[in-house]
Amino acid sequence: MEHAITVLSLVSPKIQGEKWHFACLSLNKNLKPSYCILSAHNLTELAQKADSNKVKAMLQDTLVFVHDRAIFQFHDLGVKLSGLEVILVSELLTLFFPTLRQDDWEEICLKLGIRQKKTYCSPAQKEARILWEIIKQCWHKGLNEDFGFVSRLRELTKGLSCNIFLEFLSKEIVKQFPDRPIRTDVFFDEQASLYEAQHNLFGVEEKQNNEKVPASLKWAERCFQPGGLLSQSFPGYEPRKMQKLMAEAIIDSYVKGNNLVIEAGTGTGKSIAYLIPAIWWAKKNEKRVVIATHTINLQEQLCNKDLPLLHSILPFAFKQVLLKGKNNYICLKALLYEKASADFSAKERLILAGLLSWVRETGSGEFTEVASLQGWSSFWKKYGADNPDCRPGECRFARRCFMLKARKKAENADLVIINHSLLFADIKTNNSILPEYEDLIIDEAHNLYSTALKQLGFEISRETMQKTLENISGGKGSLVSVIKRNIPLWAELYPSSGNWTELYFMLDQVSLQCQEIRSLAQELFELLQSILGERLNLRISRDKLGDRVYDALMVVLENLNTKLKELYQNLAKFYASLAADNEQLESYRYEVGKNKNEINQIIDGLKVIAAGEEESRVTYLEKSNVLYLKNTAIDIAAVLRDKIFNRNNSTIFTSATLTVAGQFDYFTQEIGLENYKVLKLESPFDYEQQMMFCIVKDLPIQRTPEDVLAQKTAFLLSEIAKVLNGRTLVLFTSHRYLRLVNYYLRENLGDFPLRVLAQGLDGSRENLLRDFMHHDKSILLGTSSFWEGVDIPGDSLSCVIMTRLPFWPPDSPIFEAKAKLYEKMGRDSFRELHLPEAIIRFKQGFGRLIRTKEDKGTVILLDDRIITKQYGLHFLRSLPVLTHYRGSSEEIIYLVEKQNTVV
Repeated sequence: MEHAITVLSLVSPKIQGEKWHFACLSLNKNLKPSYCILSAHNLTELAQKADSNKVKAMLQDTLVFVHDRAIFQFHDLGVKLSGLEVILVSELLTLFFPTLRQDDWEEICLKLGIRQKKTYCSPAQKEARILWEIIKQCWHKGLNEDFGFVSRLRELTKGLSCNIFLEFLSKEIVKQFPDRPIRTDVFFDEQASLYEAQHNLFGVEEKQNNEKVPASLKWAERCFQPGGLLSQSFPGYEPRKMQKLMAEAIIDSYVKGNNLVIEAGTGTGKSIAYLIPAIWWAKKNEKRVVIATHTINLQEQLCNKDLPLLHSILPFAFKQVLLKGKNNYICLKALLYEKASADFSAKERLILAGLLSWVRETGSGEFTEVASLQGWSSFWKKYGADNPDCRPGECRFARRCFMLKARKKAENADLVIINHSLLFADIKTNNSILPEYEDLIIDEAHNLYSTALKQLGFEISRETMQKTLENISGGKGSLVSVIKRNIPLWAELYPSSGNWTELYFMLDQVSLQCQEIRSLAQELFELLQSILGERLNLRISRDKLGDRVYDALMVVLENLNTKLKELYQNLAKFYASLAADNEQLESYRYEVGKNKNEINQIIDGLKVIAAGEEESRVTYLEKSNVLYLKNTAIDIAAVLRDKIFNRNNSTIFTSATLTVAGQFDYFTQEIGLENYKVLKLESPFDYEQQMMFCIVKDLPIQRTPEDVLAQKTAFLLSEIAKVLNGRTLVLFTSHRYLRLVNYYLRENLGDFPLRVLAQGLDGSRENLLRDFMHHDKSILLGTSSFWEGVDIPGDSLSCVIMTRLPFWPPDSPIFEAKAKLYEKMGRDSFRELHLPEAIIRFKQGFGRLIRTKEDKGTVILLDDRIITKQYGLHFLRSLPVLTHYRGSSEEIIYLVEKQNTVV
C-alpha cells in the first residue's frame, strides 16, 4: 500500500484525568507505525487556532480511517477536518469480516489473531494499534479477491466511505496480479470449496471405525451402571438411578413400539439418558432418530457439549446434524437475482455487500453466522431459502445450495436435531422437509402445544401486506417498474420468449390491482382497529362483535380476497408467459414466482378467516407494535395423530414439567396421545436443604387496588434485594404491572447501589440475562419468557420472586376459544384448562432457582390465593418441596435476612 495512512480513533466514553483521549496513529510509507496521543483539550485548542488547516494539508494525500464517524464528527477537530475523505473501519469490517461483532474488540482480536502487546499502553494507543491491524488484514484479504468480485463491491458501495478503499484495492490487484483471471461468478471461492470437502457437506460417506454396534438390548442400560461406560470414562461420574431408569424405559419403547411420556426433574441428566439409547438404536437398525427441542440453549448444549462428549467415549462412530428451517439458510439464487439494489439505502447496500462477501466463505449458509451484522435481519425474508417455487432439479445453484447440503447431511445422519417449529413446518408441508424417520424424541415437550399454535396458524398485518404490494408495484425498484423498463429491450432481443405487448398490458393491470388492494387493506385494518379499540387483543366472533359488525367484517374480507385472487391470476399468467428456458429472463421469472406465492399465502389465510367460525380454530386480533389479524387451530390432536403418532414406531416426550399434581392427563389429552406409557422421575436435588419456599400473606391480590399492590410489592422487592445484594429474579404475568412495579422499585431504591434490569425497558432478553449474570447487585424483572429457559446457576441468582400465580388472562383469545370448546363438550374449563396450564408455568418459574447440587436460595410467592383458595393445594402438591413458610412481608424479609446471614 503506497500511501501513508493515518488513523484517527476517538476513544469514548473512556476518561482519563477528566479529559477525553483520542488516538492519532501516523504510518509512513514503510508501514512502520508511530503513535501520538492527544487529549481532547489539546485537540480543541488546535482547532480553535485554525491549525486544523495545517493538519488537513498534511493529510491531503493520505487515507484517514476512523472507527466511529459519529464520535469523530462530534468533536471540533472532526468538524474542522470534515473536508477530508474519511474511511470507516466499521464498513471495512462489514465488507471483509461480516461475521464479527464490531463492538467487541476482544472477539475481533481473537478471530483475526491480533496479538495485543503486554507492555503498558493507553486505551487510545491500544485501539489505534488494533485498528491498524484490522486495516492491514482487510487490505491483504482484499488483495486475494478476484477483480470481478471487488468491482461488484465497488458498485454496491458507491457513495460510502469504503468505496475509496476498494478503489485503491482494485488498482493494486491489477498492478500486482495482471494475469489473474477475472471471474464473473461472485459466489465462487476456493476457501468455500475447501470447507465443503473438509466438512463433508455433500454427504459423502465418512470413514467409520471397525467397532460393531453392540447387539444386546442391555448394552445401553449398562452404560449407566456403576463400572459402566460413563463411570469408566469419567472418574468423577456418579451413577444416577433416575437416569438409568429413563434410558431403560426409552429402549423398551423403541423395542415395543410404544409412545412414552417422561417427566424428568432438573438434574436427572435426561439429555444423556435419551442420547445414548437413541444413538445405539439408530446405528443398530440403520434408521435415523429425530430429536426436537424448543430452545436454542438446549440445541447448543446437545451439539456443543453432550454429543462431542459421546463421540469421544462410545465404541462406535455416529453422525449427527443440526437441521434448521429453510428460511434460516440463504438462497444464492435470490441473492444473485436481486434487482432492487439500486434503490437500496446506503446502509442496505453495505449489508448486501457484506452478505456477498460472506456467502463466498461460509460453509453452512446459516443466517445466524451474520447475526451480529447490524440491519441484516431485514434481508432474512428476502433471501431466505423458503420459496415454494424452489425446484432444485432446475436450479443452476443446486450444487452450492446450502439448504440442500444440510438436507443431504440429514439424510446420511443417525441423529437429526431440529426445533419444534421445524417439526410443525414439516407437518404443514406434508412431511416434505425432514428425511424419513420412525422414532422421534421431543424434549421440552411442555412447549409443544404453544409452538403448534404459532406454526399451524396464519397472521397478517397492514404493514406486511403493504410491503408485499410495494415489492410488486411500488417505486422504481418494484417488480413491475423494473420489468416494464426492460420489456422494449427484451422484445428486440428475445421476440419469441413472450408476447411482450400483452405482458406490458398485463403489468398495467397488476399495478391497478395493487392500488385497489391497498385501499381495501386500508379499509380492513381501519375497521379492525375500531373493533379492537384500546385493547391489546380480542377474539373475532359473532357473539363478541355482534351480527352487524361481524357481517360487515366478513364482507370486507371477501372483497379483499377477491381482488387478491385476481392479482394472483395475473401474476400466474405472467409467470407462465415468460420463457422458462431463457437464462437471461430466469431471474425475473424467479421474482414473479416469489411474489405470486406470497400473494397466494395471504389468499389461503384470509380464506380460512372469511369462511366463518370453526370450533377447532380461533380468529383474533393482537396488537404489539402493529396490529395483526391472526387465525390458528386450537385442537391439534388430530393433526399430531395423523402426521406423527400414527406414522412413527415411537414418539418420546420429555420435560421437567409435564404433570399436574403428579398426573400426565392434561398434557396427553391436549396433544391427543394414545398408546403410551408414562414415567415420572424425581430430581436428585435435595430441595428441602437447598432452598426455602415462602408465601407472603399480607398482599391480597384480589382485594387490593393495583397501584397500592404495586407500591407494596416494590417495597418488598427492594428490601429483599438489599439483603441479598441484588441477585434476584422477579417474575411477572403482565408487562403493564411490571412497568408499574419497576417505577416504584427504582423510586424506593433511590441511590442504593443496585441496578434494576426490566424486560421491555432496558434491553433484549438475551442482553438482560447477560448483564444480570456478569454484573452483581442487580434485580431482573421479566414476564412470560423468563418463566422458563433461564439457566443461572451459582451465586448469580439467590432469589426468585413470583408476583402472581401464572394464570392466563381470561380474555386471552386462544384460551377463551378453547374454554368455550371445553364447555360445549361438558368439561370444566377452569379445572381442565386454566388451572393445569398455570400449574405447569408455576413449576417452570419455581425451577429457575435450583439448577445444580450446589445452588441455594429462596423462592417467594406474593400471591395469597395459593393458601386462600381450594385450588391452591394443586399448586403446592406439584412442587418438589413438602414444607413452606407463610408470613407477612416483614416476616418474610426477616427470614431471608436470617438465612442469608447463616449462609
